[in-house]
Amino acid sequence: MVSQPVSEFIDKLHPLRLPYEIFSDDNPLMAPVSVMADEVRKHRVAATPDNPFIALQESASRQIVAALDAWRDMRDAMSESLFMTVYGSPLLQAALGIDPADTRRQRLSGTNPLYTELANARTAEIRAKIGKGGVREAFVRALIYIAMPRAAIDERAFQAIRRLRTRHLDGKGSPLHELATLSLAEFKTLVREQFFMLTFDQKAAVAAIPALLSENLDIRRKLFELLRELLEAPTEITGEVADRLKEAAVWFGVDPERALEPEVLPLSTVA
Repeated sequence: MVSQPVSEFIDKLHPLRLPYEIFSDDNPLMAPVSVMADEVRKHRVAATPDNPFIALQESASRQIVAALDAWRDMRDAMSESLFMTVYGSPLLQAALGIDPADTRRQRLSGTNPLYTELANARTAEIRAKIGKGGVREAFVRALIYIAMPRAAIDERAFQAIRRLRTRHLDGKGSPLHELATLSLAEFKTLVREQFFMLTFDQKAAVAAIPALLSENLDIRRKLFELLRELLEAPTEITGEVADRLKEAAVWFGVDPERALEPEVLPLSTVA
């Protein structure tokens, strides 16, 4: 309904753009500011500690902090007062059948039988898969089991997994080629199931790992090196994580005493 120049002019008058336009170099009235700014940069001198403007700045900063703290305290006090006024009202509590003087434990809502049935069926399904799978299931399960004491995963661990996937994506002879070719949804499902197995029955899930690994000792050693690489990505391997890594070394045919060293030796070559 308007011409292009008018449209652009209206666009520049937008409240979120207008302040930037006013103080930008496009405004001829701001040209002297640029010249003065260059002069200030050339002759800038650090202010002395007794400069009155420094004291004024510190005073203004303290006042701003005090005002924000006071506003926060007032807001929290008002919210608490309003909550107690509404929900602490004897009339409202009586209308809902709540007796403030009653010390008995409040009745909990019942569990939906269908939900319980579905949860039990899903648990049984996951338990039945503990002894099934192959190298990728064993690798992911071992990784989760060893890293469990850390109880957290940060960005460095995700970056390490991404690099590992890229490295083994094209190598069909790689022991982790099948894991690298999984889609993100498939990988999440695999990790979720292995985690639940360790949660439901950790002893049985851990005991099944050696049987899922390849019988090729060289492949097991490579898997163990990759496992240690992922565990070292976020932080140093110490404490219970180190103990579990040594425990896992036996599954992969590696000497537990040298599990933390850069080059691991298979059990068959250790005297």
